[in-house]
Amino acid sequence: MTSRLVIVAAIFLFLISGVTGPFMLDDFPNILHNPAVLWGEFSFANVVNAIASSPSGIINRPLPVLSFGITYWLFGIDATAFKLINFVIHIANALLVYSLVKHLCRLLPEKLRQQNLAFWIALIWALHPLQISSVFYVVQRMTLMSSFFMLLIMNVYLLALLKPDANHKKYLQGLGWVLVLLVLGFLCKENIVLAIPLIWLLDRAFRTGGQVRQSNLIGHVFFSVFLYLPACLIVIYSFVSPEWFLVDYSKRDFDLVERLFSQVIIVKNYWVWSIWPDISQLGLFHDDFVIVRSMSWALWLTLFFHVALLIVSLVLWKRSVFFSVSILFFYTNHLLESTLIPLELIFEHRNYLALLGPVSIVVVAVSSLLTKMQNIRLRPIVMFVLVLCFALPASLRAYQWGTPGLWVQMEVENHPKSVRARHAFLVQLFHNSVENGISLKTEQLINVHLNKVLQLDQNHLASLVMIIKLRSVLEKEQRDQDLQLLYGRLSKANANLELHKSHFQDLLQCQLDGYCKFKPQVLEKSYAAIGSNPNYSDEFRADLMATWAVYVGQAYKFDSQIEALLLQANAVAKTPYVYESLAQYYLLSGSLGKVNQLLSEWPQSRGSWIARRRVKGWLKNYSENKK
Repeated sequence: MTSRLVIVAAIFLFLISGVTGPFMLDDFPNILHNPAVLWGEFSFANVVNAIASSPSGIINRPLPVLSFGITYWLFGIDATAFKLINFVIHIANALLVYSLVKHLCRLLPEKLRQQNLAFWIALIWALHPLQISSVFYVVQRMTLMSSFFMLLIMNVYLLALLKPDANHKKYLQGLGWVLVLLVLGFLCKENIVLAIPLIWLLDRAFRTGGQVRQSNLIGHVFFSVFLYLPACLIVIYSFVSPEWFLVDYSKRDFDLVERLFSQVIIVKNYWVWSIWPDISQLGLFHDDFVIVRSMSWALWLTLFFHVALLIVSLVLWKRSVFFSVSILFFYTNHLLESTLIPLELIFEHRNYLALLGPVSIVVVAVSSLLTKMQNIRLRPIVMFVLVLCFALPASLRAYQWGTPGLWVQMEVENHPKSVRARHAFLVQLFHNSVENGISLKTEQLINVHLNKVLQLDQNHLASLVMIIKLRSVLEKEQRDQDLQLLYGRLSKANANLELHKSHFQDLLQCQLDGYCKFKPQVLEKSYAAIGSNPNYSDEFRADLMATWAVYVGQAYKFDSQIEALLLQANAVAKTPYVYESLAQYYLLSGSLGKVNQLLSEWPQSRGSWIARRRVKGWLKNYSENKK
């Protein structure tokens, strides 16, 4: 109990300063700009609407999204409240890590087992600088909650595995709970599927150590059904239909081979940051990483490093199974997000659980060395200093994240070639300028960072659109060079096309809301520029035409043109957005028959049922109000 209380107290002492930071980046689409989680009351309808509202993941990660809705219902839009809940989940995870490592320490020699190493490992894991972005970036509650269930699964499995049980009843009950927790974890984040290979790894380790009395046959059947068979089916399917994971590479500026080359270097960096966390190299933004596009000596040497570690883990399996498990635990946690799937290349939160492997190796290695020195008095001092080596930089980083404006300033200083870091800095200048006006010094600073961003990324538009909006809001003359860049990039862009549509919609909405005062030709030329781009798909063009039709109708009240424009869009491609826009127009004009016809012809695609359900709700409300 004392160890657990110290872990909780230390987390509060070193990391609590991080809860006062602002919302950032993906927090906005998932929370602040997601009306489905901005609950005025707790109701079944709000719960249903929230479940499928997140833009993240395969099944929209409903449990974290529901937690966002409940947090808003209780505390409103208070970033500190959202971050405090993340903070509490991190504390719970640290206590589960402590329980897990207490089990794992049974794999150590007798002398090391008596040194309460689980306490030091859990403490360093919880206070590691790499954990800051997972804890204080609100949307990473998805990672925190998924990790919570993954840690529960590992603890439950080991309790069932290691408990004397003559008829294997408790072992079977434990396997049942593993499946229940697996489903709950999957509702948080898809990487929960790694829990199965992780408990397989733990199962093999304890059976090797001769500490398991449960039936090996039951374990073989369980892992055959939930690990071996699915793994074989995925491999076979990937060879037969590789497009399931290759299709999304079209949205990236790297291909499969380049991703794998890059991940060799990146995972090595994760090892380095885990053992020697230089906070000047850490950050939320790592888009300044240079993609590895061909083999080199550096790549060969790094590949050798990984292969050597894996060979060492196999060689030491019987002699020092704890070290082997720690190495393999790290790599297993990276099987999903650091291999074939075309995700972003680098994110620190991918190490949230994986970090336990390197930390365990460091703590046990230091303790082994002290044991050989046979200096009992020196041991607690050295371990305390080791904790401080991780906790102090983590505390500094938590303070930076908890100080509005400071975290993004540090991101730019640490990653000067990061487009995203400079864009985040421009966002901060944007909000300050809207609230307080724009000084000559601020305008010069904006131009410096904007020019740097546009130099670094030839397809980047977000910063340019934001500064064009700022000049309009403040009623300052637009720079002609900015407008020409906007038209040029919209007409020639061949990457991040979906983002370009959202930027255009942002300009239209700003004009409709009355904040921006663009000349009509600015928006008309932007629309024409996008329309002339040959790289856009038919679905994209249809949604764009529908967006323009809605804008024209709202801005100029040209009701006669709206239906014609929307029907033109529908002729290009039948998308849920076009159908929803048409349905909204017909409802406003009282054409209920046409709304019902649209509902019967509704296109089938991911997320389309949400729009269809929305239209059904409008139709129901319209009918009730009419009565």
